[in-house]
Amino acid sequence: KEGRARGRASQRGLEDQERGSRQARSVRKDPWLLGPVAGRRAPCREGRGREEEGRARGGQSGGRMGYSWGEEDRGFDKRPNRIEGLPMGMGHNMQVMRAHGVRPYVDAQETNKVSVAFLARAPHKFTDAILSESDDAKKEALGSMSRWLTAHPKHKASQVEAGAVPYLTSLLSDMNPEVREGAALVLSQLATVYSGIEAMLRSKTVMSLLKGVLDSESSKTRDRCHPTLHLLGEYPAGARQIVQAGGTTMLVKECLERPSPEALKSLGQCLRDPDGLREALGVGANACMVSCLGNHSAPVIQFACKNLSSLTISMESKEEAIAEGAVKQLVELLAHREWTVRSAACSALMSVTIAIEGKDQAFNAGAVDHLTRLLHDANKSVVLYAVRTLGNLAELKRSVMLTPQDDVYKSTFFVPAMAQLKVIMGNQDKVLAKSARDTADLIRWRP
Repeated sequence: KEGRARGRASQRGLEDQERGSRQARSVRKDPWLLGPVAGRRAPCREGRGREEEGRARGGQSGGRMGYSWGEEDRGFDKRPNRIEGLPMGMGHNMQVMRAHGVRPYVDAQETNKVSVAFLARAPHKFTDAILSESDDAKKEALGSMSRWLTAHPKHKASQVEAGAVPYLTSLLSDMNPEVREGAALVLSQLATVYSGIEAMLRSKTVMSLLKGVLDSESSKTRDRCHPTLHLLGEYPAGARQIVQAGGTTMLVKECLERPSPEALKSLGQCLRDPDGLREALGVGANACMVSCLGNHSAPVIQFACKNLSSLTISMESKEEAIAEGAVKQLVELLAHREWTVRSAACSALMSVTIAIEGKDQAFNAGAVDHLTRLLHDANKSVVLYAVRTLGNLAELKRSVMLTPQDDVYKSTFFVPAMAQLKVIMGNQDKVLAKSARDTADLIRWRP
């Protein structure tokens, strides 16, 4: 009887073990339930209870925690591929706690990413903010708007559509100089898109910009109004508005009293309009530009030479510039260290040497030697203007009576330039090569 009882207990223990093995096959392998020793299973409550129960019933291989397998449970490499036990214990509890834990507080950090809703509301919020009565609120709104506009080009078009240009134009007349500086900066940014140009032309922003150019309290306002005028003057309607608002006379006076590259460039936009050119000649723009040639700043000299080239279109204006002493100063500037100044000076000299008096003065000032050296310049625009100016000076022989000294005259001045002109004739630039051929023909010309 005792043997049969032990057999039945052993049979029940084997059945419990088989049932636990089948249950463990349905449980996923969980790395969180591994014990402290790699490759071993941490004992769980159910497995330990099953093992004690099996041993109490007399089963020698009862429910034991850890690896347990049979022939059908092994993999192809004869290693165990089943782990018994339910996902319980400290490791499993920690995993559940992490899954249901509250995310820790994260400090706010600056980021360039904003929501779509903010992109839609921001232009209108900025427009409303600049209408505040507080100067501090206006300055803060203008600063935020400036940073917003530099983030993406589409923001400028959105801000223009929100109707900000008329309000910004009115802020150029604000009593606070810092508010005027911020408004001028934002307008210069909006002028980089065509919709901003159109809005400024409709709002007559030119008048306020010209007032900002004369702002005596803030140099930043003056410097920030000029770029907007430059961009407006690129369009015929913008240049016409500047001229109609009296900008030509005002800018000539500004260049005479406080010459700066920005003011000279703004005046150059007025000269693009025929009425502006006539008005500038009437208020002594030639004398103003000649006085700027003696400035110590290279950009001032460069834009003064460019304006002089635009002013000396008619023969009367050429003679006026020559009478003001422009030729001698232009010849001296041909040896300037900056290539931009050399190019602009050579262009202005090419314009004034069309007149007979200009040829004569340039020849006597030693322009041929300077121009011959410029034929070797590294900048192509300098070489082109030098070639064409040499052609103007070579035409001087047509207006004087030839003498026996003509051969000496040619060999002394123009023959050294012929060697380099022959090299330039083979240049790949067709315009430069043709100009060199024309100049060589003028030098070799005889009646």
